[in-house]
Amino acid sequence: EKERIILQNDLESKNSECVTKSQEYDEVKLGCDYKINKYTAEIKKLESKLEKIQLEKDKKIFDLQSRNTELYLKADSLKESYNNHEHELQSSFVESQSLIKEMEMLNQMFAEVENHIFSSDIKPVNDVEKVEVTPDGTHSEVDDVLKVVQSKEPSQSVFQQSCFNEVSTKNGTKMVLSVSKTFLKLKD
Repeated sequence: EKERIILQNDLESKNSECVTKSQEYDEVKLGCDYKINKYTAEIKKLESKLEKIQLEKDKKIFDLQSRNTELYLKADSLKESYNNHEHELQSSFVESQSLIKEMEMLNQMFAEVENHIFSSDIKPVNDVEKVEVTPDGTHSEVDDVLKVVQSKEPSQSVFQQSCFNEVSTKNGTKMVLSVSKTFLKLKD
């Protein structure tokens, strides 16, 4: 019986120990459940926040892509406009060069006409053999007219009396019409 009492005491001590352990286990389990619920709630909040940030990031990427496309199209438009203006500028340059050449020719013609008029105004008709009567009844000196016509290079004084100014360009010297000289010539 002694053994039985020892065993019963031992059983009671083990039972009380088991009850204590069971209570400790329940307390630990409750603590763990609380922590799990707390961390689960925090994880859900973080996931929600992450989802909002992801949506904002996607929206910002889309906005930046559309802005990038808009700027790219604008750059293409400006490049095309630049090319058009460059082409127009080249065409205008070629046209102005052509007009300059035409004006040079007109200036030379004016200079020749002026030279011819001045030289025929200055020289009196003395020699009857050299004078020729034209169909309209005017007198002209044949030798003088031939000399003026045959001379291709106008003299420097003729150039100075002309309506053009000499301008140096990268393509050489060009004759440019002087508006003031032309006005003065036409006024005289």
